Amino acid sequence: MVKHAGSDLGRLMKQPGLTTSYREILRAADSVWTGSDCTESFLAMGVKEENIWLGRTPQVPDIFYPQATPLDLNGLLKKLATLQNDHVQSALINTNPIDSSKPTIGIYGKVGEVKGSFDLLNALRVLKQRGLDFNFLALTQGRALTSFKQAISELDLQDRTWIFPFIPHWKVPGFIRACTAVCFLEREFPISFHGPTIPSEILACGTPLVVSREIVNKQHRIKNRLVDGKNVLIVDDPKEYQDLARQLSIVIRDPDKAKIIGIQGHRLYSGTEDDHTPRRGHDAYIDALEKEWIKIIDKRKTTLSNPTAGTAALDSLRKDRLKARLPWISVLLNGQWDQLVNDYCLERSAPAAGQFKDALGLCEFLEPKLRELGSTYEYFLDAFRYEKTHNSMLVDRNDAFVSKPAWAPRPLVAEEPRSRKPHNIPDISELRPLKAEGVHVQTFDYDLKTLADHLRRREIPRDVPKTSTLLLFKRELNFVNEELIINQATKCFLDLCDGEHTVRAISGKLTRLYERDSDKHPSDSELAQGIATLVRKLTSKRIIKLAHQ
Repeated sequence: MVKHAGSDLGRLMKQPGLTTSYREILRAADSVWTGSDCTESFLAMGVKEENIWLGRTPQVPDIFYPQATPLDLNGLLKKLATLQNDHVQSALINTNPIDSSKPTIGIYGKVGEVKGSFDLLNALRVLKQRGLDFNFLALTQGRALTSFKQAISELDLQDRTWIFPFIPHWKVPGFIRACTAVCFLEREFPISFHGPTIPSEILACGTPLVVSREIVNKQHRIKNRLVDGKNVLIVDDPKEYQDLARQLSIVIRDPDKAKIIGIQGHRLYSGTEDDHTPRRGHDAYIDALEKEWIKIIDKRKTTLSNPTAGTAALDSLRKDRLKARLPWISVLLNGQWDQLVNDYCLERSAPAAGQFKDALGLCEFLEPKLRELGSTYEYFLDAFRYEKTHNSMLVDRNDAFVSKPAWAPRPLVAEEPRSRKPHNIPDISELRPLKAEGVHVQTFDYDLKTLADHLRRREIPRDVPKTSTLLLFKRELNFVNEELIINQATKCFLDLCDGEHTVRAISGKLTRLYERDSDKHPSDSELAQGIATLVRKLTSKRIIKLAHQ
């Protein structure tokens, strides 16, 4: 059995030198235990469908509960101040006593841009400027800590901010309980299926949770019951720090209301909101794990006693998988689907390459009939082209796609260590963007989002707006591919990302395009700011790479 972390699938497996190792380990496992719904990605790697287990995620330890004793913050502060430790001393930017009578906003874990840490500091400055009094506690370490401390100084928050280095994990519930509210504001996290446990820990302790919409959407068990202002405080986009400041002001102005929100959050998380049944700790988790092991053993016994399944059963399984891989087409073809699939399966045997290759084979089989098949729904061709492209991005083209570096022989004599010289970072306008491998854009005639909303519910829409949709497909080494709706300006920008044009040259071409095709002409500063933002977003998603030459 293999259990992976988010960083395994979302970051490490994207490194060409590690891709093959991860794939071979996952394909060889009897059970791939995943907490994220990346079934298609595992199938594309060659993991057998019956070996994918969407295993139960353990609940946080029972030490996270509302009766946890609040941490003696001033006692800890006094103790840390006496330690002769450079690491600890660099974290302590404020050693004045903490006034516990004031509302206290807390965060814990690593700080960083995508963690919303700097958004939070901007919001706290707004609150200070409005005359609100509060404490801000950060239990943190990490690479971004120096920048975080600098931002605290620049935003004039030193007088009400205390930074503590990490403490033993069993003391974290006490830190949570010492705060009036605790924030977790992760947004635009590069690993889309990253599922942090910190929000669960805060909810379990009964302390009000101030959380980003992105993280709310990852609370699969309870996300539909998380209600802003009732059992949680939700910030749609922490970068809009005025909105974040508004939510924090509720905690600061009305701590009693915040306390009620925290109690309701605990009741929701613990399962006592409706049925008054306390959560079962790890019992359900252990039971699920034991059942999975028994299933693995039984499956092995069955395989040994009956190595080949019946032909009829395999044929039925193949047809079910084709419907799973082409759900939109199966809905739109409705009564014709079964006969067409029967005809295809009789004509072509299942390819050894897997389900996505088989789905592409069915698309090729259907293509000569498209005009006739799609006559009922004017948007049928868009649905067909989307699903064909989606499946093609999941076909394992190992030889063509996974880059195989030309391994250099190890030198007989070790090279001299390179000196760490600070290098000048050039102005972004002089860099040359290059579109990444595996990126392409398709144009669809209809509103693909409206179409998707209906077909994912297996509903046939009566009317889909005829408006052009530009969809960017990005193929990844881990098969967790990107599909992003973009606008015409972004497409024009990407078309010019050939590694030859600088950002400045591309800006000039886009300016001329605006002047020719639009009545609204953005100013030079607006265009420069827009392109800089676009370059950052595309670079963070690795859709483009930036080079000096």
